Amino acid sequence: MLNSADAALLLAEPRRLRALLSDKCVACRTEIYALTTALENGIITELLQSKDLQFPMMFSYSLERLQERTLMQDEAARWAIEAWMFALFAPRAMVDPTHDPQTFVVAHDGRGNFESINAALLNSPPKSRLLICEGVYDEALVITKPIEIVGISTPEKVVIRNTKDPCISMQADHGTVRNVTLASQAWTNHQRRVAADIPRGYLLFDNCHLTSDSLACVSVHGSHGSVILKECRIHDSNQSGVFAWRGGTAFLENCSILRNDRAGVAAVDHGYVTVRECHFYDGRHNGVFIANGAGGAVEHCEIIRHEFPGVSMHRNEDSLVVGCVIKENRSGGLRITSNAKAVIRNCEISENSSSGVYVSESDSVMVADCRISGNKGSGVVLENAARVRIQNSDVSGNLRGDWAIGDNCNLLKT
Repeated sequence: MLNSADAALLLAEPRRLRALLSDKCVACRTEIYALTTALENGIITELLQSKDLQFPMMFSYSLERLQERTLMQDEAARWAIEAWMFALFAPRAMVDPTHDPQTFVVAHDGRGNFESINAALLNSPPKSRLLICEGVYDEALVITKPIEIVGISTPEKVVIRNTKDPCISMQADHGTVRNVTLASQAWTNHQRRVAADIPRGYLLFDNCHLTSDSLACVSVHGSHGSVILKECRIHDSNQSGVFAWRGGTAFLENCSILRNDRAGVAAVDHGYVTVRECHFYDGRHNGVFIANGAGGAVEHCEIIRHEFPGVSMHRNEDSLVVGCVIKENRSGGLRITSNAKAVIRNCEISENSSSGVYVSESDSVMVADCRISGNKGSGVVLENAARVRIQNSDVSGNLRGDWAIGDNCNLLKT
């Protein structure tokens, strides 16, 4: 994250930023162009001025302004805005390598400063680092101040488990959890609880395992709730893996999402999800589900072997699926319905048991640079006055034909 002095300097001197980035990454010309173009066109100044808006609204506003002023391609523009937002607004304690916190050790056997994590949370000052020794901690943690919780072994050997309440509830501005397992086992008491509940603040999970036997692994909700999951394993939930709703935002990178009973990642009711370089496998519902005013970006992911379509969009706001492999899903590759708005770009959509892409009652859908082949249904299906633009895509070799275009539908191929 940039501090205020760094941000002010870069805003005043875009050329300095270009030179600095060029020195650090000679091969990143496209990324450097996107970042500096956003800066030179006043987008970042406006982004800072709009920081009191909820993140999805801030993102959409900045993206629209950038594309209006520069005609930048959608994928590059989205990446530039996301990168700037992370640099400007991510909690400093998450990413500041110069931060030197007070450190306390938690160990069941009395070898540390505390024998329970709750005791450490209660008695340590803000911005402390809690080092958790191996063991199973039957606790429900409520984070009320900036804190870092770090398992000092592998996640499998540092387990926070609870049968009555969420393993972690977030009530602070920011916090970090690393190298632990969160296991909600509330159903053993005939109750339903998520593993992590985030109604406010930013919470970063890094190299964690999360599971729940009754509800979602992670629930993030409200316009002030945000979660970041990096290199996490999100699995075997009785509901969704990650559920963003009522304006909550979630960012996932290089995570494994598997065997969840509902969607691996879901956004509804104006939630927003960004899912990057993640691996979705063997879900009993959709891999990704975006609906009812929510939005999202799914980038360079594998979405394989789900009982429902790999990606489903329904009455959602502008969403992007780019660079993904969507295959071997039982009910099709992508399903886009009821005025959903989507751009599907540079994806492989193949070997699904039904259609590759199904669109119904939606007129704001573009499919570009994709390969849609080897599906057991039709390659592209349009029904109920759907309107789709297909650009530079290979639609071939599908078992029931490559195109199934219903009455009153409009397919524009370029």
